[in-house]
Amino acid sequence: MELKGAASSARREGVQREIVLRLVDVSKRFGATPAIDGVSFEVKRGEIVGVIGRSGAGKSTLIRCLNGLERPDSGRVEVLGEDIAPLAEHDLRKVRLRVGMIFQHFNLLSSKTVANNIALPLKIAGRTHDERRERVRALLWLVGLEDKADAYPAQLSGGQKQRVGIARALAADPAILLSDEATSALDPETTASILALLRDINRKLGLTIVLITHEMSVVRAIAGRVIVLDHGRVVEEGEAGDVFAHPQAALTRRLLASSRHDAPGSKDREWFASLIEDWAPGFDTVYRVILEGELATRPVLAELTSETGALPVILRARTFGEECGAVATIIFSVRALSSDFVARVERHLKVSGAKVEILGHAQPPA
Repeated sequence: MELKGAASSARREGVQREIVLRLVDVSKRFGATPAIDGVSFEVKRGEIVGVIGRSGAGKSTLIRCLNGLERPDSGRVEVLGEDIAPLAEHDLRKVRLRVGMIFQHFNLLSSKTVANNIALPLKIAGRTHDERRERVRALLWLVGLEDKADAYPAQLSGGQKQRVGIARALAADPAILLSDEATSALDPETTASILALLRDINRKLGLTIVLITHEMSVVRAIAGRVIVLDHGRVVEEGEAGDVFAHPQAALTRRLLASSRHDAPGSKDREWFASLIEDWAPGFDTVYRVILEGELATRPVLAELTSETGALPVILRARTFGEECGAVATIIFSVRALSSDFVARVERHLKVSGAKVEILGHAQPPA
């Protein structure tokens, strides 16, 4: 009976802790200026949530409220079911052990080795030397820096420094990881590797991750859910695929337009013009389709062939993000049997949910 009761209690605790982070009507002002104004949202265990907004949107104040560095003027900030706003500093330190933090500029101690930087939270928490050594070894392996334990920050690249920062944030085995513009100081290739690492950590450890960023590409690549912040208020929230495919707020549409690879100013038309310089006028119609969210994971061209008999030849394809946040752009040609057939192909693609543009008509060289 005792074991059954313990199991039942554990199940109840699991249900209670399904929501690991909850904000209820949180506001914070500096003088007469509201930095965040009535913000409410929830984050479930194991989610990756992107909070995006432009400079001045309130992102920095929000993240400082999440880790207890700022106390809101009103509202509740619940971490693992506990409202942290009224806690004394001593109790806040215990909460912060459950909330890891990675920063834009790494915040590593230059006088300490990689291993000692990672071990610092464990030392503060009172872990023994042997416990610290084993934990640091495991974390170095996790972030791919096994050979850098004795290196100093000045000897590392930006990407390596951020990997150390991630390992340090994970040292105390947090339930939540907060990322404050953690990739904005990195080049695109390094950013991609850091985001891949965070996805891997999320999958392996079931870690809840909240990314604060102004980069829509970061949210696209990793987040399952998106919260859009503007002038301290949540103006849009939803599953990433839904938000990217059907943005409701004007700010979201602007952020997408400024970052999207298929926005005005895209090089696709220039690329096509260059491609057909050696082609002749002909009967091949060249389409560009954009597939967003769930649609990007479907065999859209195979469905096109099945429904219309068209035989598309892919000329160019690109995919950004993954899973529900994916966006794919495909340029392909189809032999145009008639103007009705061209219209039928276009109509089928649009009905499927794709965005479609006909770039032109041409015949490739024999």
